[in-house]
Amino acid sequence: MLADDVAVMIFAYAKNEQEDLTPEQRRAALLIMRDSPMTEKQSDFAEGLLEGLEEALRWKRGEIELEVVEIEPMPIERIRAIRRKVARTAREFEERFGIPASTVSNWEQGRRKPDPAARLLLKLIEQNPELVERAAHAA
Repeated sequence: MLADDVAVMIFAYAKNEQEDLTPEQRRAALLIMRDSPMTEKQSDFAEGLLEGLEEALRWKRGEIELEVVEIEPMPIERIRAIRRKVARTAREFEERFGIPASTVSNWEQGRRKPDPAARLLLKLIEQNPELVERAAHAA
């Protein structure tokens, strides 16, 4: 069985949301991984993925606690202030930094929230807009 076949098997398992791998299913998956032409690094990854799936299912059933990190969303007022500091309009902001005007408008209207990467980018724009603009146009 090829590495792609193992990946398909793992994702099919996750999609079906089985309650847990039975010992027989786990042994069969591990045998397939062991006997497949995957490298040791790929095999370690596949085994880690299976362990992660099982852990997620245990968490879903309430059997274990997992660390949860809550990140406060960036306030709408701050998003608007950053945009206004460097551009009159969302369209001008898009031209300078490559972030679609519709995305910026959705953030400013509260219809969407910037994800962690977008929040970091907004903070960088706030601190050094010229640097971000040069990087955006160099890409």
